[in-house]
Amino acid sequence: MDDYAVRPNLDVSGVGSASGGVYQNVTIQGVSKIHHDIDCLRCDLEGVAEILGHVRAQVLSVQGKAKIQGDVVADEVVVEGVTRMAGRCEAKHNMSLHGRVTIGGDVKATSIWMDGSHVIEGQCSAQEVKLRGNHRISEGVFAESLSLTGALCVGGSCETERFEAHGVFVIDGLLSADEILVRLERNSRVKEIGGAQIRVVRSKGSRFFQRARRLTAEVIEGDDIYLEYTKADVVRGKRVTLGPGTEVNLLEYSSDFEKIGDAFVGRHKKL
Repeated sequence: MDDYAVRPNLDVSGVGSASGGVYQNVTIQGVSKIHHDIDCLRCDLEGVAEILGHVRAQVLSVQGKAKIQGDVVADEVVVEGVTRMAGRCEAKHNMSLHGRVTIGGDVKATSIWMDGSHVIEGQCSAQEVKLRGNHRISEGVFAESLSLTGALCVGGSCETERFEAHGVFVIDGLLSADEILVRLERNSRVKEIGGAQIRVVRSKGSRFFQRARRLTAEVIEGDDIYLEYTKADVVRGKRVTLGPGTEVNLLEYSSDFEKIGDAFVGRHKKL
């Protein structure tokens, strides 16, 4: 194990630059540029900082504006401000991103909390993912639980044990979870949905946006399904309830089926 006590500290303040290397604590304040990789116990970036290399630390803290031209590997990552990372970002424990963050590779942590506007060019993996604001993840989300308040665009699939969304989302692949709860704020779209318990309802919002709140999917398949304001080509389940504003071309069910209000079904059959 590294002996951090014998490592030197790196402190840069004002306008300046320094070389990368192996340090105990790195503190950057002001407008600074670090050349090459950094390996340290704690890295604090305040102000405007650019690191021309990778960062490995127990704790990475960013307050202000930062650009890291490499990968970030840490036990904990905390960002408040505007940050761009060219490579992947991994945290052994927690990752907290507030502000506007762009990550050029995969994101992985035990717990991920993102608040603001974020772009992840790779995939996102964690036990717990909490999202608030606007987010784009290019290559898929894999988690035990995902909670969304705001907007989410996923280029691949979203696979979780629990998925809860209050807002709007577009998922190009499969949305898979044991429990799915969706409260629609705007038009949302997903290619396929698969789960044990699936519930889609409109949130209680302004009537001005009600016509623009509908979920569109090609296939929805689960055990217990309740849908409102959903348009689907195929719905397949054990117990299915179609609520107001729902349009389904083909419904297949094995136990119970109920249609409420103006719900429309083109064809239905019991399996």
